[in-house]
Amino acid sequence: MSLTSNWDELTPSRRLLLDSIGNLEKRKQAMINHIHRIAQSNARQAESMMHEMNLTDDERRQLQEAITMIQSYR
Repeated sequence: MSLTSNWDELTPSRRLLLDSIGNLEKRKQAMINHIHRIAQSNARQAESMMHEMNLTDDERRQLQEAITMIQSYR
């Protein structure tokens, strides 16, 4: 289970917790997992968070597709 799987929002203390993950790829994956969670209720917020992340074009495209897919199941 992901650290972020039950987070409905990214509070400052939760952001600090994510930022403390030493491994860049694990930190990025935790943030992507959180964005997936947020997308279930608020696609605009998830997209905004996605744009704040340092992602490659391919990662950004894949994440946008995931957000769109999550929203289509609502």
